[in-house]
Amino acid sequence: MANIHTSGTPVFGVGAGNVGSIVAASADLNDAARKIRISKTFDNATSCSSGNSVVIVEAVYRPAFEALTENGRVLLDAAQKERLQAVMWTGGKLSACCTAKSAVEIARLAGLDDIAAKAPAFLMVEEDGFGAEHPVLG
Repeated sequence: MANIHTSGTPVFGVGAGNVGSIVAASADLNDAARKIRISKTFDNATSCSSGNSVVIVEAVYRPAFEALTENGRVLLDAAQKERLQAVMWTGGKLSACCTAKSAVEIARLAGLDDIAAKAPAFLMVEEDGFGAEHPVLG
């Protein structure tokens, strides 16, 4: 039996493979970044317990990004994000071609050889919406 969540307003929640992390102003940013990296990389995000999204409160947004960078994060720009989405979401569904692949392998599949050359531990994109037009957040 599937659990169905409905709400009149957007919520932070979890679906299959959609564990989200929230980085609050009180967080130890280096520890949070390390744990986010571990969550994304220990099994190449094959388990549903792997972190999928990160919400960072505005007060610590830039320092948190710096801590994530120190932990192997590479932030993709808008054009790179489009290339990533094209390979990861085909026909409106998450493509199996990226399952259990490292960030380097996924970057190569997306034709982002310059990103792959940086040997990222994990890839990040900034998102400003949700729904079908924003497959990163679903």
